[in-house]
Amino acid sequence: MPHIVKHILLPIDFSDNSELAMKTALHSFGDKVETITLLTVYEGAQKNNYGQPDSDNEIDAMMGKSANIEMVRFKRQFENSHSTIKTIVTKGNPAAEIIAAAKNIKADLIIMGSQGRNSIANVFFGGTTYQVSRKAHCSVYVIRK
Repeated sequence: MPHIVKHILLPIDFSDNSELAMKTALHSFGDKVETITLLTVYEGAQKNNYGQPDSDNEIDAMMGKSANIEMVRFKRQFENSHSTIKTIVTKGNPAAEIIAAAKNIKADLIIMGSQGRNSIANVFFGGTTYQVSRKAHCSVYVIRK
């Protein structure tokens, strides 16, 4: 019996690799999948040596706002698809947040780039794809540029 994919989680960092992953999801599953959930994770303000944030929550608020703006722009590129596109913007450890989101939304498949970009507060850092592929409850389709 073939594996039916109804819900795809697509972690993005707004890089070219994210766009390629989205295009691959739409090309490969677009007319078969019901929902594609775009997820971006920002890490937020860094802690100082005393375990306290270096600044107020203003940095977190600015990063969250920036991530939401970028998410709207990214989603807008793909509004003509046949699938419902949902979005999640969250703060935390990228791998942990991706794994948790996949489980929470009952994703059938995660499609993500093999390498993210190291800007916008290091949305993805080395090893995220590896961690997700090892710990996710569902299959992970890794896109290489």
